[in-house]
Amino acid sequence: MSRLASAVRHASLAFTAAVGLCASTACVGSNDDLGGADQVGSDESLVEGAGADSGGHTEGGGTGGPGTTFFGSDHEIAWLMDTFAAAELGHCQTAQNLVGGGEVLGFSGRMIHYYTGAAARYDALFTQIGVTPAGSAHCHEFMDDAELLFTGVGATSGSTYAHAYLDGQIALHLAMLDLIDTHMLPHVHDDMLRGEVTGMRWAMLRHRIDAEFIVCTMGGTSMEVCGQHAAASWAADPMAAEHYPGGYDGNGHGGNGYGGGYGGGGYDGGNGHGGNGHGCTP
Repeated sequence: MSRLASAVRHASLAFTAAVGLCASTACVGSNDDLGGADQVGSDESLVEGAGADSGGHTEGGGTGGPGTTFFGSDHEIAWLMDTFAAAELGHCQTAQNLVGGGEVLGFSGRMIHYYTGAAARYDALFTQIGVTPAGSAHCHEFMDDAELLFTGVGATSGSTYAHAYLDGQIALHLAMLDLIDTHMLPHVHDDMLRGEVTGMRWAMLRHRIDAEFIVCTMGGTSMEVCGQHAAASWAADPMAAEHYPGGYDGNGHGGNGYGGGYGGGGYDGGNGHGGNGHGCTP
């Protein structure tokens, strides 16, 4: 799993460093749950607001990403998006059948809602811009490696399954964020597709932080501390820091970043809630 494993290891170190930074600066907050975050602004709205954040790239723009070019055309990017959505729907539908209830059931349900809508948007967009999904060897390699993260997970049950499923989701989203930043955004040609990829990126970040929060609370850590970790993870994200500063003020409240911060009011680290924006730039 060379490509995927490398991305996961790199991003995991960044998250660990962010958590340590939060602890050392004594972040504060309350014991409220994260559950309300999904009720304010939708993942779809992140995509709707993404086009304005494309940086004014024109068709054919973007050279970038270290090493070999991963994507040679928008057809390959479209294939990866489509295939990733289908794979995630499968993983999350399996979770719905194997998890009895609680936060993991809610998380997988939210993921199904997002990817069902995303798949429909992708199909409509690809038709509109005349892009036919076609995967390259690199694309197939990435998705094959992604499936390995969930190998054997379905054979477990109870809390063992819940932990394995969430660990797989976190690793997969870390890798996808790296792929988007390193290869997809630098090499996408069509502006409308770029907007969708940008929206996808913010959804990946949100889902990853949600999964990390649940794992944190399952380990017996208080929701207050887990909320602080979530806020630190948001603050450590390179694109959030570069494009949407002020998204977290250290006290569990968002500033004036992306849509006013994560979810509109910032990623509320102490209270575990997003704000009430719609993913638009301020």
